[in-house]
Amino acid sequence: MNKQVILILILFFLRANMFATAQIPDFLEYKGKTYKMHTNPLDYYFTKDNPRPKDFGKFRCTACWRGYVAIWELKNKILYLKEVLEGDNHGPDILKELFKDSKGPVKAIWYSGTVSIPQGKRLKYVHMGYRSKYEKELKLQFEKGKLIKEWTIENKAQEAPPPMLYSNAKIENIKIEYNIKKNNMSGILVKYTISPPTNGVVGNGAIYLIIETRDGKKAPLSGDEYKLWTKNKDSGVKKWINIPIPLADDLKGSLFFPWTALSLPKGKHELTGIVQLKDLSKIISEKRFDFWYESKGLPPKAEAKIEKVWVTQNEKYKSSKGFFIHIKFKTKFMHVRDSVRIRVYLTNKEGKDLLPLPPSGYNLSEDKFGRQKWINPRYINAVYKDLKLFFCYKALPLPEGSHDLIAHVEIYDASKDSRESFATKSFEFKIKILGKIISNNKKEY
Repeated sequence: MNKQVILILILFFLRANMFATAQIPDFLEYKGKTYKMHTNPLDYYFTKDNPRPKDFGKFRCTACWRGYVAIWELKNKILYLKEVLEGDNHGPDILKELFKDSKGPVKAIWYSGTVSIPQGKRLKYVHMGYRSKYEKELKLQFEKGKLIKEWTIENKAQEAPPPMLYSNAKIENIKIEYNIKKNNMSGILVKYTISPPTNGVVGNGAIYLIIETRDGKKAPLSGDEYKLWTKNKDSGVKKWINIPIPLADDLKGSLFFPWTALSLPKGKHELTGIVQLKDLSKIISEKRFDFWYESKGLPPKAEAKIEKVWVTQNEKYKSSKGFFIHIKFKTKFMHVRDSVRIRVYLTNKEGKDLLPLPPSGYNLSEDKFGRQKWINPRYINAVYKDLKLFFCYKALPLPEGSHDLIAHVEIYDASKDSRESFATKSFEFKIKILGKIISNNKKEY
């Protein structure tokens, strides 16, 4: 399997759907080509008698809700599962964890159904799953993993899409409560009541609380956590809801916005709150209210300090052998940020990058070999006593022998608008590679 081809296809798909909930597909090798699959046969492997493992699929994202990307091969009319990559493709291959007795590709004998493969140009984009329409669809019908039928469907482009019908649900009333404490933060709580639609239209809805200055400008924020993915990147919060709302209890709800999210100078400020009910991107109901907010001053600058870094070798993580890099650090005033990461990349003792990079899992930006992880501090002062990042020995682009390496640790904010570094630390350590087996030494640095 050429992993570089798969990686290129996945990266292309991600870029094309960065702001959508269309899903990253599985991939199929068939007749010398690699195709995107709009069906996920692995999902049918799990049943009531054979439930999904608790940790399987935990690295989900909006573009890959199932939490994995599977690589398949159709050979001699038999469907084989070759790889299962955790997350959206950056995780390790966990095929052997799911199929412990396997010594290679697994026959998909559990799968009976039809696999759909899109072909040609996309005629219509649908903001959900695999519902977009393409010029052609290759259909592959399987019975217990064996191909029994193959055919192609040709789709025609619609000359004009039908008019969109929106729900007419309404926000009946709102109640404002100030200086309410929630999650160790004080802020504004907006309680709302929604009337169900009378036109029977089922909507894909969300309710927003947007905070503006009295002159209609978006309220300045101390971080990106409360920046909405709206056209104007408004300041506020949102909650997904179902339209029509099936239960009477769901007609009422609340939205909370903390004062610490605002970045305003000391003094009183006139602000406007806007409660919006949307069906897809269309505003179907809205209510506004004005209020005063007294700021105690601009929020303190976010800080981080890396106190200690050490490595433990000959560790086993899932089915792989490698080493953990442990990091002890503190953060301050980062509880309103949602894009803080910690990363570790490796170089040789002269500071040169480790190349060539593997096809997935260890490639960071700027062609660095390493790993990274999101962190979401929940408190003003947060302490991480032992955050661990795992490095697999087999992934290291190093020959047999002893090697002096440098691990570079960084805590930074990878927000949409800027990149801010808070703390860095480097440390040296040694590994000894015997083929791809590491000698049994365990040392702290």
